[in-house]
Amino acid sequence: MNKDDKLALLTDKLRALRLLGMSGSVAEVLDRAARDNIPTLEVIDLLCDEERQGRHQRTVVRRIREADFPELNTI
Repeated sequence: MNKDDKLALLTDKLRALRLLGMSGSVAEVLDRAARDNIPTLEVIDLLCDEERQGRHQRTVVRRIREADFPELNTI
């Protein structure tokens, strides 16, 4: 099994676990980790940050949609 197959399998597993933020950024984070020699613990921390940020963004979008505002005003 080559690197691309393993990455696809990992991405599928993350999606199955509903870790959409991690699945969307795992390839980029792993490439950066290999290039910059980032320790494993920091890689996991970066992936968790991506997941937390993605969940926050999806929550905001969902709440705005569910509020059913007549028009959306931005600042």
